[in-house]
Amino acid sequence: MLTEYVLTRRGLAITALLAAIVLMAAMGLAGPREQTAAAHVDAAAAQAGPRLATEWTFQGRVYEGELGVEPPHSRPLEGVTVSVYGANNPYPDPGTFIRSTTTNAEGWYGLTVYDDDGNWEFYHIIETDPPGYTSVGATTVGGTVRTANWIEYVIPLEGKTLTGNKFWDRGPATATPTCTPTRTPTRTPTPTRTSTHTHTRAHL
Repeated sequence: MLTEYVLTRRGLAITALLAAIVLMAAMGLAGPREQTAAAHVDAAAAQAGPRLATEWTFQGRVYEGELGVEPPHSRPLEGVTVSVYGANNPYPDPGTFIRSTTTNAEGWYGLTVYDDDGNWEFYHIIETDPPGYTSVGATTVGGTVRTANWIEYVIPLEGKTLTGNKFWDRGPATATPTCTPTRTPTRTPTPTRTSTHTHTRAHL
């Protein structure tokens, strides 16, 4: 019992000493030995590493074609800019720009947001039409389509489908060549030569 009492008192004393060293280091009153001990404490805390931010990735595709029509009856659009905004108000307030990306050769895009991007209540995915293109429409599984270029998500994002956010655009109008009928020349009839009969009168 006496041994346990001594060990307990010793443990409390060590704990109090360490707390005093850390406090003195913070106040600039610690000597070299105390500062070394405090440095070891800071190094141990640093080894724990930075806090890992939670992330979510919105994914989808952009096509050229009619709304809802998938390839091969529509064409993936490459290089289309798609952006994500964070907001505390619903549509039509876009909020604050977070980041953007462009679609690849398959028309696919991915936009990752992190919980340290900001404390937002809404996330808005907005597609920018390529030059000469106009939007046809959009579809989503876990969000809400606001316009042909705009899909809205409401937090929390946990448990929601963040894929399948698709946009369709219509390309520049192509002029259809007009076929001009070729005039068929009218054939001029060739005059027919009529033979003339000469009557010879017999002389008696």
